Amino acid sequence: MLVYLFRDQSNRDTFAYSMDVTGRNIPHASPSTQWSFVAAEKIQDFEEAMRHLRQQGFYIFRKLHAP
Repeated sequence: MLVYLFRDQSNRDTFAYSMDVTGRNIPHASPSTQWSFVAAEKIQDFEEAMRHLRQQGFYIFRKLHAP
């Protein structure tokens, strides 16, 4: 499945996959949320993300940094 990766410019640890190349369907996590396109990616083995994408058209997640 081809999806589009976005990053929240107000919180660099928050990302979202969207089926919409514009990302307009991704809700704002806060009033300062600004989604910026990062890349187009193929995902297939991430069942939780795929389920959200099929049901809602987007999937929001946080990327944790290793210590």
